[in-house]
Amino acid sequence: MDLEAAIAKLIQGCTPAAKLKQFQGYKPFLDQMANRWTTVDEGWRYDEVWSFELQKERHSLAWTEAMKAVPGKLRLATEADFSLLKTWIQDFYIDDGNLGEITEAEAEAFCNKEIKLQYPFVYLVNDEPVGVVYKRRVNSRGLALGYVFTDRAHRGKGYGAAMVAQMTEEVFKDGMDYVTLIMAGKRDPSNQCIYYNIGYRVCGRMAQLVKVKSK
Repeated sequence: MDLEAAIAKLIQGCTPAAKLKQFQGYKPFLDQMANRWTTVDEGWRYDEVWSFELQKERHSLAWTEAMKAVPGKLRLATEADFSLLKTWIQDFYIDDGNLGEITEAEAEAFCNKEIKLQYPFVYLVNDEPVGVVYKRRVNSRGLALGYVFTDRAHRGKGYGAAMVAQMTEEVFKDGMDYVTLIMAGKRDPSNQCIYYNIGYRVCGRMAQLVKVKSK
């Protein structure tokens, strides 16, 4: 089966378009997926993104002096964090500006599911929650990190870089081999990028389809 036929079969068996909000994938697969999918539903936007990776055996996690000075620690989110996580995921969508909208009900469902999966980790500074990072696409060898968010009242203090570095370190301590992240394709991946400064390196060019309106 060629790529075109495989994509057509995937779309036929996919969740109905009305229930989907986003696709992500590597090029050129996502390019062909976009061409086919937008013939099913025109209400999608195509964005290019950078894919970063840090491999335990190939790259070095770079703890800067500024990051070491941050008195923060991660802990697994619990039901007690639900309200805060809901506010943060809504703010994340607003700040990102590229992911479309998330409704109140969608935010609640997302947080409930993620807490049950034990994916969100809250970052604490002096026992105060200041940010969050989520595990994504977990498998036996590694995982992705996503929805990295620092509370608006606590930005500009290096917390985002510190919590990603700490989370990456914990993943490696758990025996995994790699961690990946993505960043908007319009930005220079090596200029003023916290992921690059931590030690992550670009491993590929990805793309995403984002739902922008309902049919």
